[in-house]
Amino acid sequence: MNETLFELTTLVLGNPPCAAALAVRGVFKWRLVGSHVAPRDALGQRPGTSWAEDAVRDFATAAREGRDGAGGSDAAVLAAEALLQGGLKSQGMVDEVAGGLIAALARPGRADDSTRALVRGRLARWVWQPAVADSAFDAYRVAGGNAGMAALELARIRLATGDARGDSLYYQAAASGDSAVRAELIADIALIADSAALDTLVDTLDTRNRPDRLRQFWETRDVRSLRERGSRLREHYRRIGYALAHYRLRTYPRRYETFELWRNPRAPFDDRGLIYVRHGPPDESATAIAVSPPESEDAVPADEPDSKQIAITVPDPMLDISNGRLRTTICPNVSWLYRRPEGNLVFHFSARDDISDWRLVETLYNVEGRNGSATNRLRRSYEACAPIEGLFASRVNIDPIYGKLAFRPSPMDDQEELKLTTRSRKVGTTTDSYELRFAHPLSATLQTYGLFGASARSARVLTVVAVPVGQLPLGPDSVADIRLRLVATAGSVVVEADTTRRLRIHGDPGALVLLAEELPLRSGAWDLGLVISDEGSTGQYFRQSDVVVPAESGLSLSDIVLAQEQDGLPWMGRDGVVSLNALGAYAQGHPIVLYYEEAGDASSRTTHITIRDEHNTVTLAFTERPGAGVVAVRRNVDTHGLRPGPLTITVAVTDGAGHTAARTVHARLTPQPRTPVRSPK
Repeated sequence: MNETLFELTTLVLGNPPCAAALAVRGVFKWRLVGSHVAPRDALGQRPGTSWAEDAVRDFATAAREGRDGAGGSDAAVLAAEALLQGGLKSQGMVDEVAGGLIAALARPGRADDSTRALVRGRLARWVWQPAVADSAFDAYRVAGGNAGMAALELARIRLATGDARGDSLYYQAAASGDSAVRAELIADIALIADSAALDTLVDTLDTRNRPDRLRQFWETRDVRSLRERGSRLREHYRRIGYALAHYRLRTYPRRYETFELWRNPRAPFDDRGLIYVRHGPPDESATAIAVSPPESEDAVPADEPDSKQIAITVPDPMLDISNGRLRTTICPNVSWLYRRPEGNLVFHFSARDDISDWRLVETLYNVEGRNGSATNRLRRSYEACAPIEGLFASRVNIDPIYGKLAFRPSPMDDQEELKLTTRSRKVGTTTDSYELRFAHPLSATLQTYGLFGASARSARVLTVVAVPVGQLPLGPDSVADIRLRLVATAGSVVVEADTTRRLRIHGDPGALVLLAEELPLRSGAWDLGLVISDEGSTGQYFRQSDVVVPAESGLSLSDIVLAQEQDGLPWMGRDGVVSLNALGAYAQGHPIVLYYEEAGDASSRTTHITIRDEHNTVTLAFTERPGAGVVAVRRNVDTHGLRPGPLTITVAVTDGAGHTAARTVHARLTPQPRTPVRSPK
């Protein structure tokens, strides 16, 4: 072995260097990978450098020196294939040789054109040169490469860069019977799918149903995010591309300690990248460290307009000798906040042992080398990180708890922070999201009502939205295009409605735009989502769970719709036009109009209407025979004897057989008359 390397190196050192000898020496070293033989101090060997890394360097040098012949391109193929197999420890070396290899692979060689194009595209994608990768994968397709793999590789790049052709290519690849394509599809989905969902997909992804199963997987996420179909698939690959460009590991395979919170040994990203692929850019970001510009760009995505950064600059990192070991005084750190209606998600990351390997840590205490009074397990590796002045104060934009910990920390506050980060980690590392975001949120209100349909088997939900005029981006002619998107789900059933209305708005900025929309549904419980936007940067979304749509079975009631005598939003009820009260607010002394629908037989019924304010309860009772089937009912409630404040109104109907159906609605009574608000024409 030593003699062979010596002889090959002698040839390499000629003038000019022999590219062929370099390539052969690289092949020889590559065959030593995994052997018990270690490099020693001799000609052609590098002690302390792995055979794999040394072989790739030989291939890369051969590609550079042989640029005038086919041998350079062939050596580049060997280098790229070796890199793509993994097992190398230095991403720095990859960055060093990748540019030259990508250029060399563009030249003709003895290797098959499709092989050169494929490895060129994959290497370009790894170092995130998407335009080069797209061109290479297209060349791979034209050269007769595997059709399924060509479609998948092109889909990955085009979905990531917003190319509309990516969707069809993805499902074209999904229809391929090639096992390698199937494995790549599963690997991409594994970045976000939980183990149960992944197992189900793996078990059911045969060639026949694979496109439909994958389409269902992604479109379920579209519906959940209240987005158009295809959005989540495109966003997934955009995030992967961004993570490759900003959060790619530079040292691998990753080494994990026994106390690590999250293990992802096969992922090409650090923990920031893994959270980013699941949830996208954070709403807020904060760091408390003085770092070089490249690390600052890594800490907070520079080209993500939706994320914000607040940095507290502290003295430059210093070195300290403690207990016989060299340690940095300050470890790079960053915290991310994702705002969620069901509870915000907060993540803290720190690069403890490697400046390029950011890990998710348990609490903010951990980024400065402390366990925190609420952390029970010893984190010995955290000893590499020393206290940072102003650390907790730098996170006040992340959560109010850090304001408390910065000025008056207590064990109770420690427990509160641990509860926040523990929940965030459990949710954040097992789910994925694509929340709607608007640069200019509205302060709209939504009311929903479940009503009977036109037939015994049909039903509908009525949504009423009120938007302050002053929050809309109105043009000079005061015209607004308002889009309403309704999505209702019950199990696997999805019902959607999408409409855009052009409204000419008159009135002062304090007036309201009132909109009503119906959605036909089957009876039962539904989860409802509604998005209102101006198709630009202004909008808002709502989510409501367990919206009950009534069934015409026996004695039953619809929801109680809040209305008024006049000047409300006109809506066609079962018995004629109803003037809706979009805010549920009434001036004292003005009547509250209740509209609801009853279903039942023609027997006599007794109705009790109970109104409760903060101090009193008033009950009205009457008996009538409304007729069989579904009938519309309107009741006027006098408010003269009620006190201003919140009101709870319950309607209970009992038939002759003793069956009772009841519904409740909440309203508010104001002490001063309200200026009538008219919907724009």
